Amino acid sequence: MPIKNILNVAVISPRYGLVGGSEHFAMEVTERLALNPNLSIHVFANKWQAMSDRITFHKYPIIKFPRFFQPISTAFFVQKMISKQKFDIIHTHERIFGADIYSIHGLPHQYWIKNIRKKKRMSLFDYYTHYIETKLVMNPRCQHLLAVSQSTKEIFCQSFQLPNDKVKIVPPGVDLSKFSCNERIQCRKDIRKGLGMSESDIVILFVGMNFEIKGLPQLMTAISKTLDKNLGHSLKLIVVGKGDFQRYKFLASQLNIQDHINFTGIIAQDIEKVYLASDIFSMLSEFDTFGMTVLEAMASGMPVIVSRNVGAKDIVTHGMNGYIVDADDTDSISSHIIELLNHDFRNTLAKAASETAQKYTWDRTTEQIQTIYDLYGNQ
Repeated sequence: MPIKNILNVAVISPRYGLVGGSEHFAMEVTERLALNPNLSIHVFANKWQAMSDRITFHKYPIIKFPRFFQPISTAFFVQKMISKQKFDIIHTHERIFGADIYSIHGLPHQYWIKNIRKKKRMSLFDYYTHYIETKLVMNPRCQHLLAVSQSTKEIFCQSFQLPNDKVKIVPPGVDLSKFSCNERIQCRKDIRKGLGMSESDIVILFVGMNFEIKGLPQLMTAISKTLDKNLGHSLKLIVVGKGDFQRYKFLASQLNIQDHINFTGIIAQDIEKVYLASDIFSMLSEFDTFGMTVLEAMASGMPVIVSRNVGAKDIVTHGMNGYIVDADDTDSISSHIIELLNHDFRNTLAKAASETAQKYTWDRTTEQIQTIYDLYGNQ
């Protein structure tokens, strides 16, 4: 049954439309939802990139120092601003005190601190973040918890002792038009020329804002082991993102792959051209709730190599459109790279990866969330 009345919707996203997976997710979905004339959408953010005039933006302040004030000030000011208006739906992409819908883009903070960061004790920042998150998840008003992957759902249910049906999986999408393989030949020529690579090189792509957590050391080690076998292929690695460049350049020298790696830094515009210029994508994260770059790579027509801790493994069929590996098993990673050196085999997996990506569009993601919004319109 369609929505009959105009619903006032509050969407919380601290850096709406800016760099980051959750920010991009919030923007892509919210912009599409705003096309619905029965929705009046208000975005509450600290910073944002306005993509259209269909959304009303509200800026809330953040107390940045001392650091532990950041999460508590965000939750406080958002709550205060939202309470001044009547909203039918509060949909948050950030930890706040209460909402109707919570799109989960990260792990439970306490789990992250203990199991991923392996910290022995929580700081005040960690304590307040965990406190706010618990208030949100356990708030009776929060009836719709939306996880981006199966592994994220499982960890949330375990951490907060939630029934399995309390959390629904709503994976992100991809803008297929941006990653059209029709431009591959030209991108391959232009990007590779700019990076000093030849069109015959087999190029592995890494994209990440945290080299250590995203598994760059393991990937570099696997590439070194592959090159040591002298298989007669020119293998190169493009590293896009932000990290300790000096540390990893030194590691490249130690592994004797310094001539096979190119650090580009952050690419804010036209990054899809780098995808289209590459042959293989790898993400070997310690943990990623999803890993939108994996879906983007598949949309670009690349087989992927991902760790078992990457949520996007949900869309990878081992040996068919990519590989799922143990992040620290560099011998296994190297063996799969060697398999993908075969042109025909690589193309077979690339085609399958592209076909998989066709099923995961932002329109599909938006439809899933619109279905939840409709429940409020029918009340």
